[in-house]
Amino acid sequence: MRFIHNDRNNCWGLDFVAVDQKDYLKLYRIAIRCRRDDEPPSQAPVLPEEQLHLLWQNTIGYLEGPNLDRIKAYGGRARRGVLLTGAPGNGKTMACRWIWEGCRQRRWEYRLVTPDSYRQARAHDSIEDLFSVEKRGIVFFDDMDLALRDRDKVAETEDQAVFLSAMDGIQVNEGVVFVFTTNCSLDLIDKAFKRPGRLDLVLHFKAPDAELRRRLIERWHKDIREGIDIDRAVASTDGYSFAEIEELKNLLVMHYMDNNQWEWGWALKQFAINRNELTTRPQRHVGFGANSGKSFRREDEIPF
Repeated sequence: MRFIHNDRNNCWGLDFVAVDQKDYLKLYRIAIRCRRDDEPPSQAPVLPEEQLHLLWQNTIGYLEGPNLDRIKAYGGRARRGVLLTGAPGNGKTMACRWIWEGCRQRRWEYRLVTPDSYRQARAHDSIEDLFSVEKRGIVFFDDMDLALRDRDKVAETEDQAVFLSAMDGIQVNEGVVFVFTTNCSLDLIDKAFKRPGRLDLVLHFKAPDAELRRRLIERWHKDIREGIDIDRAVASTDGYSFAEIEELKNLLVMHYMDNNQWEWGWALKQFAINRNELTTRPQRHVGFGANSGKSFRREDEIPF
């Protein structure tokens, strides 16, 4: 049972709930999420200012009450498509989390569609449900290469046609933004998907330059910043992704726990060793329980 306690902000409140025992865990997760509604939003992602502004204006800014109302009054579309491209680890997930928190703070709807949930929806002929929102909100499509690859360059399947048909046929009650992420280069994306009306903005996430690397490192804990040479850290991470730099921080912390010293050189060396292990021994077990007794992790971008 639910009721509106603030219609202006689209805030839904719960009177009581009744769920099957098998859904207890799901209900618990929802309750934990609701408890976080009053938390302040996290810091904006480390991106070039122009890119950050475009991302906000085409997602949260687009859906804000006055803006969306004016767009609809002039006959504009009540939906928008944004594509985030780039190699793993360069900020797409960080950007999506920032937008997601903007939705949460405003009590808007949000949904994450993964390749697995897309396949399940296809199997149950319910693709349209992935795109729909009851009120205004944002739908995130994570790594949707399966449905977006260019049919002229890869073996054609029905996925592209089914995906685009569902996207075109969705009925929008208030406003919706579709945020797509992919590791594919733009030339590998299906031309039909890139046409106006389906995709309005493309943002490419590159490996961070020196300024962005410095901005990321300057967000680290004060003790770490005081214990390392920041200029050296910035210079020695040229070509590294955000995720790789964050892994260097993790190595620094773990080494500090054992030796009570912040050793940037050790972290760089250990990172190179770990990366070499992962790239030169692809058949080895990864994780706890491997035969060698060691633990390895893949340093790919954290799934959103």
